[in-house]
Amino acid sequence: MRVVIVGGGVIGCAIAYNLAKGGAQAIVLDRGEIAGQASGAAAGMLIPPSESVPPGPFRDLCLASLALYPNLVPAIEAESGIDVQYLASGILLTAETEGRAQAMRSYARWQQGLGRDVQWVEGETLWALEPGLSRKVLGAAYSPDDRHVNPGLLTQAFARAATAAGAKVLPGVAVTGFVRRRGRVTGVRTGEGDIGADTVILAAGSWTKMVGEKLGMGIPVRPVRGQMIAYHSTAIRHIVWGDDGYLVPKAGGFVFAGATVEDVGFRTA
Repeated sequence: MRVVIVGGGVIGCAIAYNLAKGGAQAIVLDRGEIAGQASGAAAGMLIPPSESVPPGPFRDLCLASLALYPNLVPAIEAESGIDVQYLASGILLTAETEGRAQAMRSYARWQQGLGRDVQWVEGETLWALEPGLSRKVLGAAYSPDDRHVNPGLLTQAFARAATAAGAKVLPGVAVTGFVRRRGRVTGVRTGEGDIGADTVILAAGSWTKMVGEKLGMGIPVRPVRGQMIAYHSTAIRHIVWGDDGYLVPKAGGFVFAGATVEDVGFRTA
C-alpha cells in the first residue's frame, strides 16, 4: 500500500513512521521544512486534556496518545539517533485567586478519579517544590509525573526513523491539487509531478482546511497564534502554568515562557 501524507509536522511524520514500520510505502510531502511551522515552535508539554474537554473520542485519543510516550521515546531515539529531550519535570497548575484555587482543587480531585497522581499543594509544601514562586500564589494542582519534549527534535526523530524504515520524506514539495479517478482520490498533484497513492492523509495542521477545500471538503480547522520567549535560567524546576501563561524548564538551562493566544489568522509576525 502506498500512502501519501500531506504535512511534515509531528503528526505527519509520526504517521509515516508507524506506516513504514507496518510495511506500507509512506511518502511525506511538505511545502516547507520538516517541523518548520507549529511542530518546531511549541513548548512540547505532554499533559492530559483539561476538565473542559468532554468525555468522548477526542479525549480518549489524547489520553491514549499520552500513554504511548514512555515506550515510544526510547524506541524513536534509538532508531533515529536523536535525543528528543524527554524530560520529567512535573507540573504545577498555580492559583493566585480563590476562584482559580477552587478550580484547581476540583481539577486535582477529577484527575485522582482517573487514577492519576495529582494533588493540591500550598504553603511550605509548595515553596519546597518551587522556591522561586511568588508568595502571592495560593497553591497549585501538582502532578509529579508530567513530562515535556522538544517537539522540533521529536518531529525530526520521527522523520529520520521513518526514512530508516523505508519511508520517503520530501520537504519543499507543495501539494497543489489531487488526482481523482471514478469518484475517489488516487494521488496528489505537485509542482514536481503527480504522485499516485492508495490513500492520502491530510496532516497539514492549520492549513488542512485550505488543502481540504481542493477536495470540496469543509474541515473546521483554523490557525491560532501563540508567542513564546526563551531565556537562560535555572530558577524553575517544574512546568508552571497559571492564569497568565506558562513556564517550561528546558534542556541546556533554558526556560520557555508563553503567554499569548491570538486569533490573527496565518500572520506570524
